[in-house]
Amino acid sequence: MANKYATELNQKKQALQLEYVQKLQQIDAKITEIIKSVADKKGFKMVFTKNSLVVGGTDITEEVIQELVK
Repeated sequence: MANKYATELNQKKQALQLEYVQKLQQIDAKITEIIKSVADKKGFKMVFTKNSLVVGGTDITEEVIQELVK
């Protein structure tokens, strides 16, 4: 009996994990699309994360957030 419940629990856990990963992928794709759109509007050829750039650059974070919450 315990094995049956453990198996069901594992199946539900795997299904939830798969759904979670799929949702994260959808969110990541949407954010990437918005970043590309904002970069294109500004004529940027490259976009870096804040922590990978020491000096210079133009921060487009707020513009990306504004597009995301529309």
